[in-house]
Amino acid sequence: MFSHTVTTFGSHQKHTLIHPKLKTQLSFVPECGGFLSALHLSCQNKSIHIMEGCNSYEEWKEDIYYKSAWLLPFPNRLKDGQYKFEGKNYQFPINDVGCHNALHGFVAGQKMKLQKVVLTPSYAEAILEYVYSGGLDYYPFPFHFQIKYLLLESQMLIELKITNSGNQTIPIGVGFHPYFQLSTPRVDGLQLQLPSCKRIEVGEKMIPTGRKTSYIDFEKNTSIGNTAFDTGFKATSIESDTHKIFLTDLKHNLQLTYFQDSAFPYFQLYIPPHRKSIAIEPMSCNIDAFNNGEGLTLLEKGKSWKGSFGVAISQPEAH
Repeated sequence: MFSHTVTTFGSHQKHTLIHPKLKTQLSFVPECGGFLSALHLSCQNKSIHIMEGCNSYEEWKEDIYYKSAWLLPFPNRLKDGQYKFEGKNYQFPINDVGCHNALHGFVAGQKMKLQKVVLTPSYAEAILEYVYSGGLDYYPFPFHFQIKYLLLESQMLIELKITNSGNQTIPIGVGFHPYFQLSTPRVDGLQLQLPSCKRIEVGEKMIPTGRKTSYIDFEKNTSIGNTAFDTGFKATSIESDTHKIFLTDLKHNLQLTYFQDSAFPYFQLYIPPHRKSIAIEPMSCNIDAFNNGEGLTLLEKGKSWKGSFGVAISQPEAH
């Protein structure tokens, strides 16, 4: 039977959904943007720690990599922090100083509320909610954001819902920033396979040029080696509504399968300097979507947007 435990995280509470026998667990902190601090999934009767998180409140406060953070009302970058909507100009604060952009919206550090926890022998789920009243002058558009974390023995699924609670159509996008790892000390020793996709070409300030090019370097399982990523992609596969990315650890006979549904046609890959993990970031829209409109959701009054993604652990399929 899954259980729900609560421990301290600075002055806040960390919630953990855990099944001792299945060796699987998920930890999150609602008051720190609802971020995931740990994820363990079961494979071959072993608990596999597959996510790099922040282990303490102090580490979370100092984190510059947005580990497992929620990115709203836009993921990635907004050129010069500026956009125009329905004839009005808006200016987000510049928090990507090196490139003079706004980065990842404003929800990452906001307090969320835990609305519900469900515990069963085979799964556990937690529902979090963030209610934004529209109080910021650079984004005066109210919305409700709901997250469902669903934990099974060898899989985690995240379901999202965004509802326009204001009186006008709003521009909005969403992303997530998890860092995945397996049993190798560095991701260099892992193999990576991407879905059919195009690489989003960017300029010096990491803003799209408007050009997308075919990308086949990892169309089959290929060693990451010393490849550097801070790269956006648009999935182009049409045979399935689900886009999958595979990370394979041949030495330890493990495979991580990451998947996102058609509500997320974009993704970003990033390997931090320490190379202990790789960020696989679902994005509902392109980089700078408030300006280029690519994938941007224009959500009408009272309407909702839904999307989902997740990760599973298994043994690699034999070929």
